[in-house]
Amino acid sequence: MTTVWGAPRRAYELAGHLAADDRDAVERLWKELASRDRADIVIALGAQARFVTRTARMADGTPVPVPSNLWDWITCPDVREFTVDAWTGKKVARVPPNPCAYCLRVAAEALAELHLVALTAVGVPPARLADICARAAARSATPVISRPARSRRSRTTVTKHS
Repeated sequence: MTTVWGAPRRAYELAGHLAADDRDAVERLWKELASRDRADIVIALGAQARFVTRTARMADGTPVPVPSNLWDWITCPDVREFTVDAWTGKKVARVPPNPCAYCLRVAAEALAELHLVALTAVGVPPARLADICARAAARSATPVISRPARSRRSRTTVTKHS
């Protein structure tokens, strides 16, 4: 169900629902997804959280801190390792065989919260977070398709009929 552009879109949707404190929407989104799709969303959220936490700075210029107990929320060791790998990007995040659905959801929510905390730390008003995530989801809803370069000369000949 998720695609190259589908997982990031769904990840932004999840973050947006969390920012809006819409638990019903989070529940509906999560129920729609198959197990593999849930793992794809954890990978997408890992990349999104990694980008914002590494580029964001506090008002005093220090990096946004990552809560020390963040990964403790994920009780299954294999899902925890997968999530940390998705967030750090230092090695390939391998989806564990038969991942625990509960821990995948906790992992997704932890990464989304980390993303939102980092955006708030850099001055994004909490009231705007849901809107920003919704716009990002809308932008990533369609793939970017590169078009082949056109030659300077048109190969189509137009003839005039009389």
